[in-house]
Amino acid sequence: EGSSYAVDIKNPFVQTQTAPQPVSQAAPQPVPQTAPQTPAQVDTQPKLNTTIKPIPYVYDSKNKKDPFVSILLLTHKEIPKEKKYVRQKGHLTPLEDYELKNIQILAITQLGNEFTATGLLADSRTFPIRVGTRIGKQGGIVTKINLESVIVREVYFDEKGIKTNVETTIQLGR
Repeated sequence: EGSSYAVDIKNPFVQTQTAPQPVSQAAPQPVPQTAPQTPAQVDTQPKLNTTIKPIPYVYDSKNKKDPFVSILLLTHKEIPKEKKYVRQKGHLTPLEDYELKNIQILAITQLGNEFTATGLLADSRTFPIRVGTRIGKQGGIVTKINLESVIVREVYFDEKGIKTNVETTIQLGR
């Protein structure tokens, strides 16, 4: 009947012509009903009956730092609360809302042996300052007023928690 063509697997674009095959009169062979397997479907690995169970992960915090703790807390020692200056609750004077460097002394008056200063805040408000008045953000207390200056004692705590008294002098007209 006709010629058949064969395709080269290595180069599918080349076709070669083959001679016709004689047809035999023998009974056809039964074809198995399995699907043809391509080389990609052939499994070369032997099948094992074992299953691999995943190992559950368990976090062990032993000898590890806590990931939720602030680095600042790890590097600096916490000063005990009783050693920190804690602003008193209730009504705070405006003098306690400003740093000492932002308070200017306008005038100092003397009545008998008692001195009173007038302080000017950064927002142009003035307030009387007497001995014992709380002033500044660090909880400073006015310890002495003379004709030229106001002396304020503030308490600071260093990194080790050691208490240090610092006296700051605010000059008249500064």
